Amino acid sequence: MESVLATDANNTDEEDMDMDFFDDDSSDGDSSDDDSEASVTEELLVILLALKATEKLFRWNEERLDWDAYVRKLNHRKEFQKTFRMEESSFNLLCTLLRPSITVDVTRARASGAEPIYPELVMAIGLRWLAGGQWADICNSFCVSKASMYRIRNLFLDAVMDCDALAIKFPETVDELTDQARRFASKSSADIIRGCVGAIDGILICIIQPTRNNNGTYEVINVRDFFSGHYKRLGLNVQAVSDERLRFLYAGVAMPGSQPDCSAYAVTSLKKKVESLPPGFHLVGDNAYVLSEHMLIPFSGSQRDDPTKSTYNYFLSQLRIRVEQTFARFTGKFRIFKKPLDVNLKNATKIILACARLHNFIIDNDQVDDYEPDAAPCEGELASGMFGEEYSPTINEFRSEEGTSVLRQRILANIEREGLRRPNYNVVRSSFERYEDRDLM
Repeated sequence: MESVLATDANNTDEEDMDMDFFDDDSSDGDSSDDDSEASVTEELLVILLALKATEKLFRWNEERLDWDAYVRKLNHRKEFQKTFRMEESSFNLLCTLLRPSITVDVTRARASGAEPIYPELVMAIGLRWLAGGQWADICNSFCVSKASMYRIRNLFLDAVMDCDALAIKFPETVDELTDQARRFASKSSADIIRGCVGAIDGILICIIQPTRNNNGTYEVINVRDFFSGHYKRLGLNVQAVSDERLRFLYAGVAMPGSQPDCSAYAVTSLKKKVESLPPGFHLVGDNAYVLSEHMLIPFSGSQRDDPTKSTYNYFLSQLRIRVEQTFARFTGKFRIFKKPLDVNLKNATKIILACARLHNFIIDNDQVDDYEPDAAPCEGELASGMFGEEYSPTINEFRSEEGTSVLRQRILANIEREGLRRPNYNVVRSSFERYEDRDLM
């Protein structure tokens, strides 16, 4: 602003400056009157230039949303859960957990002339953004500027990631593993597969093309590493394990999207946890993973023509489908994942893991479970457990070796002995799907 005003002052001192623009067309009259009018005009011009220079510094003081009135309106319309992806009681509990981290400096806010942003508003803005809301709509709804909206979003994400009460925990003790295995067994028809403590799979979270950072350096060395040939998208390979309630027991951004699940799983801390499980406990996954005593996968190819192996696949899918349902619920609630994440890679990781934490919190605290499919029925009953009533998950003759599994062979033997078979309706559907796959090939 100072340079603009100084330049204008210098120009007025130049002898060749034409001031006729500010004078009357008539040349008659007192010269002193002309000088007076010119002086007033110069002052007005200086004032206009000063106002224009300070226009960018003008700041609009937003009037904060009346939170209590806003909540009453949402409850009247029965839209609170739809708006914030959780019930009001869960929202208030989460606000209590995060309040120390999302309370802004009131003194500083008032000194700047703006009304302080309260914790409920921080949560509301963060959750609406994760639900897929556009920044313009969020700013208009909650009366904040665009810059404030993004600062609040980052404050909310950091608070979620720093809250120990929201941490995702994989079962470790024998009691925790036994309880988890019991819960999973209830989802298997006839209680045929025991010892499962989680369902594992990978999901591709789409991202925009990585670019340069603010300091001019590139985020990644090779952008092609993030391109998934299967999905024809740029993304991140996220490895996750879910329990029978569709909660995350583990979630980690493992590798770029071009890498298969087996490679991504190999570099995670999860692999070490799984390999150290007590004998008899295991995960269930698809054919992207390697068979072992702690990782059961289905039969593929022509092996599925065997009735016993086909039945085994059916029972295994009843457990394995839980992770697929978890992903569906996860992306359905946090619709920001319905399109590529338009953030840098560091923030993309933070968003994914924060949403995984919030996903678990909602399931744990909401009174109504809005997504709980029942296990498919199965023909036949099995009176005893996988190895009979004396079965114990601490059988010490198991040996974990990739590519083989004594456990899977014993499940097959038990299915054959009990005469269990895949339900007829499922056989027809499976045959139709396989026919379509061959037709596409």
